[in-house]
Amino acid sequence: MSSSDNNGNASGSPDGNSGDARGELRWNEQEWLRFLRRNHGDQLKYLSLHHRFRDTPERLDHCARRMGWDTGEWVPADDNADIVPEAADEPPPPTAPYCIHNHPVFIVTRALCGHLVRAWHFYCDKPGNGVGPTLAIAFGDAVRDTEHHMVMAVNGMDTRDWALGLAQMKLAHVSLNNAFGSLERLPDSMSPLREPFLTEARLCLHDLRELTLRVMNDCRFELDPPAPEEEQD
Repeated sequence: MSSSDNNGNASGSPDGNSGDARGELRWNEQEWLRFLRRNHGDQLKYLSLHHRFRDTPERLDHCARRMGWDTGEWVPADDNADIVPEAADEPPPPTAPYCIHNHPVFIVTRALCGHLVRAWHFYCDKPGNGVGPTLAIAFGDAVRDTEHHMVMAVNGMDTRDWALGLAQMKLAHVSLNNAFGSLERLPDSMSPLREPFLTEARLCLHDLRELTLRVMNDCRFELDPPAPEEEQD
């Protein structure tokens, strides 16, 4: 039986929105562009929630619940959850092909790392900050390396390669330590932005590190699950 396209029309054609031999939905370029814009909206919503709960120690869990995620496993609680309201003139197709962009760890990673890079660029662009090119590059590289390893960990988990996910998260943890180290070398300056930037950067890095630890624990559990309890007579 052929798959239905995004308008509910069955088609056996290899073109357009028809399904492949496995019955999976395929999108065209414009549909993917709409999805990517929506995914960017998810990241912005997460950042807004992160700012709202910045003074709450359990902010990761508070944000996750309001994003519609299951905080126990960091997976979507409901595939059909309306995480970000769609614009009226651009409704989403009823069903989306699965991709790692929907994974909560991907959204949090992209949101916080992107926010860190933008804040760093803004700070370095202001006069009197005392930041030299070596430090500027070092911190930016550490954040981008963190993002790369965390996204690759999501890819490993997506293929149920828990060892790969664990290894990538360990590398992300190393990159986070490098980012913290770069902040410790931030020169004293008269810039009024120094302390606000340090506060914001440390907050984001702390939450990214907490997320890597949670995911590593999940991967270790999958690699070595506890033995089932024996039934008692």
